[in-house]
Amino acid sequence: MALMTRHVTAVAILGIIAGACTPAPTPTPAPAPSVLTASAPSTPVTTPPVERPPTEPPTPVLTPTLACETHAAALELSASVARLEVGEAVTVTATLINEGCIALGLPQFRLYIRSDGPAPILAPDPPEPLVHSLAVAPGQSDAADFELQAIAAGQASLMATVSFEVHLGYPGPAYWGYTASQELNIVTVEP
Repeated sequence: MALMTRHVTAVAILGIIAGACTPAPTPTPAPAPSVLTASAPSTPVTTPPVERPPTEPPTPVLTPTLACETHAAALELSASVARLEVGEAVTVTATLINEGCIALGLPQFRLYIRSDGPAPILAPDPPEPLVHSLAVAPGQSDAADFELQAIAAGQASLMATVSFEVHLGYPGPAYWGYTASQELNIVTVEP
């Protein structure tokens, strides 16, 4: 019985709320008063037709389509030398190539070094990431140079990655893209 009372109470409350939310009836407009003229009662009153400009068809709403729905990029890795002596320096260049049809913004380059032994052979290990505050237009490229010093003999494999912003229109959806290079080997030897 208590459940029935709660149900009836809930229905009554909802009915009150629904009644409070019902819009008031719209009053019907009163008919326009007729115009009296001084002409004879047998002559009907006519109004000349109102000329209206031709109606133009509504302009269709166009839904924008994206020319590009994703990015296309490549990352190349090169070194000034492939073999060096301990104490010598090498410049490693990571080049981002925009192969797509949309700009890539704020590229952040990282270089990873994997030595063949337990101790690093190149310094600094790992190098600091390099961020460029620019946009790489379609068909263009951007490069980051990492300066490394040989500190011990051995072999190292280097790999680079780059992450970047991809905006699919302004305002529009955006995401972070990523690409990686192939490995590059560097050999260091004792002087």
